[in-house]
Amino acid sequence: MPTKTRFKTSSCPLGKWEAVITEADIEKIKAFLDQKDKTIEGLQELSNKYLSGTKVSTCPSCNRNMINELKAIVRNADS
Repeated sequence: MPTKTRFKTSSCPLGKWEAVITEADIEKIKAFLDQKDKTIEGLQELSNKYLSGTKVSTCPSCNRNMINELKAIVRNADS
């Protein structure tokens, strides 16, 4: 997973392909993660766009895993 996430946030140095997740996308994810009251709707929107549409559920540990995946995307984009 870390390698796959790194490729989503990086571009080809020769300009042959662009990043799937741009800096604007990273800022949007960061804004969501910085919120104190995270909404199900906000998490579902980000999931649809960046986590292949994984469904948000009533299971707290499943939702926490999704948030951890979003944090991994941000962490890999910063490195």
